[in-house]
Amino acid sequence: MEDNCKTKCMLAGMAFADQIFAIRREKYPAALYPINVRGLIREESLIVPHSELAMHVSAAGKKLMAWAITEDSRYAHIVYEDEDGCCTHTHGLPEEVLAPELIRTTKELLHLKGGE
Repeated sequence: MEDNCKTKCMLAGMAFADQIFAIRREKYPAALYPINVRGLIREESLIVPHSELAMHVSAAGKKLMAWAITEDSRYAHIVYEDEDGCCTHTHGLPEEVLAPELIRTTKELLHLKGGE
C-alpha cells in the first residue's frame, strides 16, 4: 500500500471513529467489519448498493470495509474501498449505504430497533 493510500485509509478510519464515538449524538453500539458477518450473509451484501446517494459519492458497487448503524437505526456510517483500491467514507440512511440483508443482520447482531 503506497503512502498516499495509507494516508487516505487512516483519514477515513479517523473520520469513521469520530462519527461513531465522538461527534454524533446518536449512539452507535459498535462498528462492524466483514469478518463479523462471514458466513451469515452473502458476499454481495458487502457491496454498497446503487442508491442515489451512493452513486453521487461514487460509493455504489464498492466493497465495504467497516460500517455502523445508530441504535435507532436511522443513520449509518461506512468505510469502503474507493476507485483506487484505497479507503474513503460516507454516511446516510442505512438503506442508502448498506444492502438490506446486511442491515437486517447488523440489527440482529447488535439488537437494534427493527432487528428480529
